[in-house]
Amino acid sequence: MRRYDVITGICDAMIELGWGPYQNDHEDANGQFEMNWDYDD
Repeated sequence: MRRYDVITGICDAMIELGWGPYQNDHEDANGQFEMNWDYDD
């Protein structure tokens, strides 16, 4: 992943917020990523 440092920072922040990220993936376009996190009511 070319921008691993940016994705790591975002993922770490999501963990601190308690969002429970479980997957991130590079999408088709440059700079486009998919971030998935736990659903909560």
